[in-house]
Amino acid sequence: MSLGWRRRLAHALTGSPAKPVILMYHRVATPASDPWDLAVGPERFEAQMELLRRRRTPLPLAEFVARLEANDLPRDAVAVTFDDGYADNLTVAKPRLEAHGVPATVYLVSESIGSDREFWWDELARLILDRRAPLHGTLQLSAEQRIGLVVEDAAAAEGPWRGWEPPRNARERTFVEVWSRLRDMDPGARAAAMDGLRILCAAAPADQADLPMTAAQVRDLVSGGLIAAGAHTRTHAHLPSLPDAAQRHEIAGSRTACEALAQQAVTQFAYPYGEYDARAEAVVRDAGFDCAVTTHEGPVRPGRTNPFALPRLQVLDWDVDAFDAALRMA
Repeated sequence: MSLGWRRRLAHALTGSPAKPVILMYHRVATPASDPWDLAVGPERFEAQMELLRRRRTPLPLAEFVARLEANDLPRDAVAVTFDDGYADNLTVAKPRLEAHGVPATVYLVSESIGSDREFWWDELARLILDRRAPLHGTLQLSAEQRIGLVVEDAAAAEGPWRGWEPPRNARERTFVEVWSRLRDMDPGARAAAMDGLRILCAAAPADQADLPMTAAQVRDLVSGGLIAAGAHTRTHAHLPSLPDAAQRHEIAGSRTACEALAQQAVTQFAYPYGEYDARAEAVVRDAGFDCAVTTHEGPVRPGRTNPFALPRLQVLDWDVDAFDAALRMA
């Protein structure tokens, strides 16, 4: 553990009492490239769940929200959530959640379930950041938009890099530019652009461990009742950039699709990228969801937190001391 984290831990140990918090995970895995810090290693995840069982009161998110609204939420309450619906949520995370009796909600991108492709942001990282050969060509985004790809450096800069940090080389600059363009695109246009990138890169197939769940895996995930399914739109759309009808299609449509996949009621929603506007919140309410989570960091504050704009703490690949410190400082 770094000196900085030791200082933060010491501060946390003498700080204020625990506050209720919702945790955000994506993957329990060790991918080759992780520019958005989405993955926690299996051993560290296991240690984190063991700490939650010993030090906190883990609750299903539905109960967490009900007790929040009833002003009966324990100060040490914690709810665990996963975004997107990666296969490792079933194969790696679920056994560890079961071993420690920690409930969770997994938010599904409904149209990605059963896909033989990675989520586009993961494939983009693999094709640009993991690639060591130079990359030359023109990526067609639409009839009017294209990006020239000229990446000469054959090796990545030393040490890990995260997507919110300043790029250190042409490869990282290219990744940021392409990611920023693709995020707000229509799903069909984005898929066509990714097809073009695969051709430019002569892309190899994805590793099966990096794919979203199948429909059968979703049913296995929610069997036993410890894990609930939530909705995360149909295509992981950036909701504030969509017109009203498209927002309704993404939000209400994802609830219907996720209920069919999980064969149970789906009452929890997660805004993709954590971003929403007043229109999106209204659609989430009208679609019959009971709550919605963002990526805004912070604790849940009884009497003040909007159940349709719940903050979360993104969990990184922390050792158990750093994880404990992060919980205490939330």
